Amino acid sequence: MSSPLLSRIGLPLLAKELLEQSARKRTYVLRTLYACLLFFGGLMMFYGIIYDGARNPLSVLGRGKNVFEALVGLQLAGIYLFMPAITCTVITAEKERKTLGLLLLTKLGPWTIVLEKYLGRCITMLTFLILSLPLMAFAYSLGGVNARDLVVASWMLLITTLQVGAFAVMCSCLFRSTVGAFVGTYLLGFAFYFGPLFLWATLSSDNNWLERVRDAVNVVLEPFVAGVVISHHEQVLLLWVPAVLLFENWNVSLSLAFVRSLPTLVSIAALLCLARVFLVKRAFVPAKNPLLNLFRKLDGLFARLNQNRVTKGIVLIQESTTLPADEPIAWRETKKKSLGTIRYLIRVFLLLEVPVLAFCLLIVIVNQSWSGMPDELSLMYFLVWGLAALLVVVKATSLIAGERTHETLDVLLTTPLTTREIVAQKLRGLWRLMFVVAVPLLTIIAFETWWRSTVTLQFGTGRSAGLYCVASLLAVGVYLPLLAWLSLSIGMRTKTQARALFASLAAIVGWCIVPIVLLVPFFAMVTTGPSNAPMYLLISSPATIIPFTEFSALHELGSAPWTLVIVNFLFYLLMAVVVRSKCLSDASRSLGRAEPR
Repeated sequence: MSSPLLSRIGLPLLAKELLEQSARKRTYVLRTLYACLLFFGGLMMFYGIIYDGARNPLSVLGRGKNVFEALVGLQLAGIYLFMPAITCTVITAEKERKTLGLLLLTKLGPWTIVLEKYLGRCITMLTFLILSLPLMAFAYSLGGVNARDLVVASWMLLITTLQVGAFAVMCSCLFRSTVGAFVGTYLLGFAFYFGPLFLWATLSSDNNWLERVRDAVNVVLEPFVAGVVISHHEQVLLLWVPAVLLFENWNVSLSLAFVRSLPTLVSIAALLCLARVFLVKRAFVPAKNPLLNLFRKLDGLFARLNQNRVTKGIVLIQESTTLPADEPIAWRETKKKSLGTIRYLIRVFLLLEVPVLAFCLLIVIVNQSWSGMPDELSLMYFLVWGLAALLVVVKATSLIAGERTHETLDVLLTTPLTTREIVAQKLRGLWRLMFVVAVPLLTIIAFETWWRSTVTLQFGTGRSAGLYCVASLLAVGVYLPLLAWLSLSIGMRTKTQARALFASLAAIVGWCIVPIVLLVPFFAMVTTGPSNAPMYLLISSPATIIPFTEFSALHELGSAPWTLVIVNFLFYLLMAVVVRSKCLSDASRSLGRAEPR
């Protein structure tokens, strides 16, 4: 649709969004990257079918259903991965450019601004989805897929796009900065989709009320759709997630598919209403640090509680008030930054450590079976790992990129210090934060090591507590510094903090996913005869060793798991050293500072 046509029907802001996107090189780079990943993944899925069809053409008939379902799954993963990133900046970019006020002064009302911005990003994502039409046509030609499956899958992909886009627009209106909107979209999105199910699985075992809700919904709606709307009581906690109801049963009528999507449609409307409210109320929110304000309020609360007859105002940790001497930047990072001072880091530590300790004790009390590792503890471990990695990446990325965004880098570079010294002192606060986020991980590792050793002694299950402990400790000691140096290196070369954060997370996610999605299937396709090469390629992804260690599956990667663990972490330790050396050697050039050699 051309821009003049959009303008004639009264969509000027949508026309502006589409024109700006078409003028950006990044749009075509993302589209090409998405297409390459999609078609290479499709090639890997089609390879087995094509190989069998070359020997027996009739063997491929009716095998399109599995390929079609896999393609829909890839598209859903692309929506959940790409849609928040391309949508969360839609309002925050206007706030950072100080142009949102100008938009509100025009004849465009708040609803118009929200809806046209929202449609601009949804159209972008729909162009990504259209790229899969040739692959779906090929799956359809193999048989096993009917027109109803195509319509149902297309509808579910559409409403998923609309829902994720509405949630990202709401976060973009809620947060002041692009970085906050980006991080908040993914974190709040996880809580939005899986928070109720996680809380119910952790805190409650009563299924009666879920079953009553399921039966009530089925009794009311079954006469209209001629089928069971909710099959299992757990689906009550995931009614607004289209993918859950889609993959539960593909053989559904169009009316049943529409009824199952009603909670999703209601959530889209509710999220857009919230976006409209936040757009006006938080359009001119002044720059502030919510975390620092929270810490100051806690300081006041603790100070009032400390004034009693028992403690009498005793201060255990007294912050020094000395001025900087030889290390002014390190003093600024550890005395003036909210995530650098000791008393604030203690609060972050307690916020992370207390729930972890309580959860471990709850596992011991509730779990009377010692035959295996509780799944809830593994889930907690992965959540803490994700939170720790996110905090380290955000902090490391903002060390230099944040100075550029706030236009303080030039002042920083005037200090009579070498560039290497500036970078080293900027990292002081990051090392403190890294230690704080590592302690909850070490707590879970210690608890699981004790649990596994107890299981091995009592039941002889063969779980190696020593292997788990060494591999997990090496993961914390090697991966966190690697993430820090990689993020810092990208942040030094990027102009804005938001772009640096996007690039860092994209590089890390790509490093974790590409070996699994591309290299392993490719080598499995070209390798003839039995070979362990595809399995060994799994360790080229940093994210592989952690789940394999957690689920005691290192033996599946080879007959010598100890050797595998040592080689893996020696490789990534070498990578961390190389990235660190490259980051420090290129610091002067990246920061635009000439130094004598």
